[in-house]
Amino acid sequence: MRLSLVLMSFALLSGCAEQPKPAPAVTNETPAAAPPSTETASTETAPATAVAATVELNIKSFDDLQSLIASHKGKVIVVDYWSTQCEPCIAEFPHLVALHRKHPAEKLVCISASLDYSGLPSRSLEKCREEALEFLKKQDATLTNVILQEDDITVLDEKLKVPSMPVVIVYGADGAVQKQFDESKEPVSYEKLIAPLVEKLIAELPAQ
Repeated sequence: MRLSLVLMSFALLSGCAEQPKPAPAVTNETPAAAPPSTETASTETAPATAVAATVELNIKSFDDLQSLIASHKGKVIVVDYWSTQCEPCIAEFPHLVALHRKHPAEKLVCISASLDYSGLPSRSLEKCREEALEFLKKQDATLTNVILQEDDITVLDEKLKVPSMPVVIVYGADGAVQKQFDESKEPVSYEKLIAPLVEKLIAELPAQ
């Protein structure tokens, strides 16, 4: 009898020892994806072309330009006749852009008038416009930009009656020319000559 009990106890113990451990539960769930990082989005900047896209250059005649100037009567107006082929023009152009940014549009209007078109068959008006527009985009020149359809010699000799560029004309709020700056008298300088005159004229505008 004792022998039977001993054998039965041994069998039970052996069965418990050999019982396999339960396998870990397996589910069909996949780990939740980590939320997208907002760090990259917060540091991203607009494409470099976004600013350049706001820069325009329209083809106009000299008479069209005069009508445009007259339409801004009541404001101080700066018109800069320039060309990508004119080194003094290129050197002074950033000052025109800075002047445009400094003052509100209801007080100051800055207009750049490109004289890049020379009338040569090898350089069409559209080709000259593309080259001038490329420069304007690099300058972030969001002011009013036009390229004149008359050739540069016609504009300088017959319209403005000056020997060369740059030519900058400042108009008062009454629409009259306050002063014309050109190389025939003294070097054109925004910092020394043009900006001080513009500041004075803006200060004299009636309060709005």
